[in-house]
Amino acid sequence: MIPPHIATGKAWCKTLLIRVEPELQRTTGMSDQSYYYWCRNDWNE
Repeated sequence: MIPPHIATGKAWCKTLLIRVEPELQRTTGMSDQSYYYWCRNDWNE
């Protein structure tokens, strides 16, 4: 399975920063803040 950030890139992370799906968190085991900082680092602008 391809990680979502690879499939959709920056747009996915930008959407993620606005609204994190609880199911996504359960599926990946990452917290909302983990995603936030991870995306900020991965797609630094």
